[in-house]
Amino acid sequence: MSGYLKGSVYKRFSKFIASVISGHAGVPITIVVFSVCAVLLLAYVTTQIYSSVLTERISNLEKQQLLYREKLHTLTSEITSLTSRERIVGYCEDRLGMIEADSESLKRVAIDSGYRPYQEHEEFTVRRSLVPEVLGYTIQKDSKKD
Repeated sequence: MSGYLKGSVYKRFSKFIASVISGHAGVPITIVVFSVCAVLLLAYVTTQIYSSVLTERISNLEKQQLLYREKLHTLTSEITSLTSRERIVGYCEDRLGMIEADSESLKRVAIDSGYRPYQEHEEFTVRRSLVPEVLGYTIQKDSKKD
């Protein structure tokens, strides 16, 4: 029964379209059918253009993402080179006049005047005295003054 109705509906629709195209249907019906076809065609073309624009935008954003990833890689390698131990040691030795400390060149100087405006915590004093050893550097003295 449903096959009969389907065939009947399609058959009547195809006859209606044929009568509209051939001009046997009334003028208002013909205008309505052609207007609906024009609107559907316009919607299809608009959708195709919009999808093309979106595809191009996606492509541009992927290119931009690739450029940003390359820039991130470049900046990461630059940070790595700027914070390398060799560069920091070179800066300390060349610009600040520091030398790498070993057990022979490490000298401790303590000045104790006896005046203490406040009582320092013992742990802070110990930590502060370890700073030159932790850093491994001392200030190089001028050989002319000695």
